[in-house]
Amino acid sequence: MNRLSWRIWAGATGAALLLVTGAVAAVPVSAAPRAATVTCPTVDPATGAVTPAPAPSVDWSGCDLVGANLTSASLLLADLSDANLTAANLTKANFDSADLSGADLTKANLTERHRLLRHPFRRR
Repeated sequence: MNRLSWRIWAGATGAALLLVTGAVAAVPVSAAPRAATVTCPTVDPATGAVTPAPAPSVDWSGCDLVGANLTSASLLLADLSDANLTAANLTKANFDSADLSGADLTKANLTERHRLLRHPFRRR
């Protein structure tokens, strides 16, 4: 049984050549890595329930989380930079090592916060 041999060469033109047991194919290669797309959750205006539920390492950067109920949420290593957390309930939420830079925490409930003040944020 023959083994397949894979070789990839990237050229200055942004194309790559893939050689597989003698077959050559041109495949376009992006010059920069594709940025991850942020998927913002929905917030129920009546209850503040967030769907999907918060989880560690979530990327909600720039998301509108006005009135979100994040009570006891584990947002360890979460990216909440530039998120709008106006009037959000953050009681007992864990923001350890989360990025809150530029986040709007106007009228947010920060009762019994967990390490929130170790991280940069803006309160208007």
